[in-house]
Amino acid sequence: METIWLGVKEFHPDVVHLLYSDAVADAYIPMLGMLPNTVNAHQYHIDPFDVQKIMLLCESIRERLSPGDRLMYNLTEGTKVSAAAAMKVADKYSDEVV
Repeated sequence: METIWLGVKEFHPDVVHLLYSDAVADAYIPMLGMLPNTVNAHQYHIDPFDVQKIMLLCESIRERLSPGDRLMYNLTEGTKVSAAAAMKVADKYSDEVV
């Protein structure tokens, strides 16, 4: 069955928080080069199976937001465990998730 609708949303974040594990430690760096110079990228090494630490990290990122800032979580990569941990925090604050 073919899709008859494809939604493409453009947004311009000023900050990106990148959580990475040992499995992609050498591969994610080129992604940072695709970001405009105006985007501030923060990198966090994680254990992709440590639910508690991932949730604490997501909470700490949220605590540092300025008034009016919004978070959008991209959960399309990573382990199911790490995605579920981040999703739990996103859901708690009604943040957008893709």
